[in-house]
Amino acid sequence: MPHYLYFGPTYIGRVDDVFEHQGTYFGEFQLETNCEMDNEMDRLFLFIDFCREWFDAQTQSSPPDASYFDDFEDLITNGCWTIMNESKQQHVIAGAPMFNGGRCGELSWTLTPPSERG
Repeated sequence: MPHYLYFGPTYIGRVDDVFEHQGTYFGEFQLETNCEMDNEMDRLFLFIDFCREWFDAQTQSSPPDASYFDDFEDLITNGCWTIMNESKQQHVIAGAPMFNGGRCGELSWTLTPPSERG
C-alpha cells in the first residue's frame, strides 16, 4: 500500500513498497507534487537533489561527512515532514527523510518518538 510524503500541508510524493528495518522505514519514492514553484518548493527540490548527490559521493575515497547537511538545517529541524500511511494516519518524521535516489528512488526515514511530539 502506498504512503504519502508531506512537508507541512504540501504534498511532495508517493512512497511505494514501504518496509521497516530496525526502526528505519524504506520505500520507493516518486516526486508527484503539483505545487507552483516558489522559494519553499525551490529549497525543497535543492534538498532532494543534494541528498542524492551526497549519497552518490559516499562511494568516493574521501566521502563528505554529515556536516554538509548544515546548509539545510531549517528543513531538517522544523518538524514539518510527515508521512501518511495506507490507513490515512499522519506520522511525524524525525528530522527529514533521506532521498537516497533523489526525485525518484529509495527514500528512508524514522518516526519521531511519541514522547518527543509537540
